Amino acid sequence: MNGTLTITGGTFTAPSSTGSLLLSANATISGSPTFTNNTGTLTFDSATASQTFTTNGVTLNNLTMNLTSGTAANDNLVVSGTLDIDG
Repeated sequence: MNGTLTITGGTFTAPSSTGSLLLSANATISGSPTFTNNTGTLTFDSATASQTFTTNGVTLNNLTMNLTSGTAANDNLVVSGTLDIDG
């Protein structure tokens, strides 16, 4: 996804173990959405810009950060699977 992911309500199901969600911009989860982390991987992969993410306390399954610039979490980050930082 070459844009910002914003989830403020409704239901979002992350990819399963055979898939991944690649983000090249920021991610914000706010409000009271139903977030199912599933078994896939969320990957931050911006090669040129810093990225920020706000998870609002939801648990991510696998998180990969392939970055050349900084990344900042705006709240506590909870990862139940693999955390891979390659930046």
